[in-house]
Amino acid sequence: MEWLSAIKWDQPAIVGPVAAALTAGVFGIVIAIVQRKKPSDDDTAGVSTNVNINNAPSNVFKPTIGLNEKEVGQEVGKAVDPLRQDMASVSAGIEALSEQLATAQLAPKQPLPDSENPLKVKAVEFFNAGVDAYDEGEVRQALGHWLDAVKLDPDDAAAHNNLGIALKAKDDLDAAIEHYNDALRIDPDNAVVHYNLGIALKAKGELDAAIEHYNDALRIDPDHGKAHYNLGIALKAKGELDAAIEHYNDALRIDPDDVATHNNLGIALKAKGELDAAIEHYNAALRIDPDQAVVHNNLGVALKAKGELDAAIEHYNAALRINPDSAAAHNNLGVALADRGEFDAAIEEHNAAIRIDPDNQKAHNNLGLALKAKGDLDAAIEHCNAAIRINPKSARYYDNLACALARKKAAPAAVVALAKAIDLDQRYRAWARSDTDYNPIRDDPAFRKLVYDE
Repeated sequence: MEWLSAIKWDQPAIVGPVAAALTAGVFGIVIAIVQRKKPSDDDTAGVSTNVNINNAPSNVFKPTIGLNEKEVGQEVGKAVDPLRQDMASVSAGIEALSEQLATAQLAPKQPLPDSENPLKVKAVEFFNAGVDAYDEGEVRQALGHWLDAVKLDPDDAAAHNNLGIALKAKDDLDAAIEHYNDALRIDPDNAVVHYNLGIALKAKGELDAAIEHYNDALRIDPDHGKAHYNLGIALKAKGELDAAIEHYNDALRIDPDDVATHNNLGIALKAKGELDAAIEHYNAALRIDPDQAVVHNNLGVALKAKGELDAAIEHYNAALRINPDSAAAHNNLGVALADRGEFDAAIEEHNAAIRIDPDNQKAHNNLGLALKAKGDLDAAIEHCNAAIRINPKSARYYDNLACALARKKAAPAAVVALAKAIDLDQRYRAWARSDTDYNPIRDDPAFRKLVYDE
């Protein structure tokens, strides 16, 4: 730790950035003590808005020839449980199958039209060639065929729809949205195009517009299960949990064996604090497909929140048997082991998470907390600083660093770090008054001025 001795601790401009990482876990602890609230499950973790485009069955399309700090505060404000448990569980993340959108729907091949217009016939030939190319994974070739099709027949809504899918697959969202809108000008009551447009709009971050088009799809086709599912994801992203749950339930009414919907419904229910119901849906998903590592991980998170630590550890281990490279499961297992006081094993799991994902701020933070619990303050500070380098806007990380520095009796540096935490979230001033980590510097004049305004 030679770099520690080289830091000029008396210069706030230097100390501030160094000060940031330990805050994440201790922040969760203090909230747990003061507010007794549950930790956020939103790692969202693992939120994934990537859309994999697959062909839909031929009957799904109706072709017409002519798919920060405020956040930190909110996450922190949900932290729970007893002291050490909360300290680590701030970081228990839900990995992403959870929030992955259902795929866009491709218009199927069309019969050649009975038409004397050779351009119409050639347009359909191009269209069908595009479907064949897309089925073979040749997106660029499919794109060319569909462009040729709409040049010959600009009123082919199916070709515009498929162009939208191909363009989105090429990350050209604006062009994709343009072609979906072209399709809707031709066929405004096409549920599939509304659904696909919702996917593209959500990928662009236009959540309200996406919700509008998912709702349009459901107005036209109330039994469009994927639209219910994706609408649930969008509503949850807006914090409208009750509405999201309603649409997930609608999706399950249409397809009771959909693993992703059971998983997402579990996430939404856990966010509402309905742990038993969340666990029920995670278990339902695993009855359908026992080899879903993400669902085992999410079930572990819910069981841990319920205080069933041994069962949580069992499911984290199940997740890792299926997917040994799940950084989230390694990190969450480390959190649970630390809660049991098994700090060496916890350190091993957090290190494994960091080997897989070197930029996993939560794993760095939790590793810092476990090292601090073992008294290895220099190593704890190192990993807390790593967390800060990844996310320099976390008040928790500053508070955690301040606690570690206070334990080292480095009062000037600890005060600078705590001041940063308080600047980001005023609640830290009150919490510092009862946090025993600050006891070694409690009589320091600068600390007393900052915390007690003396």
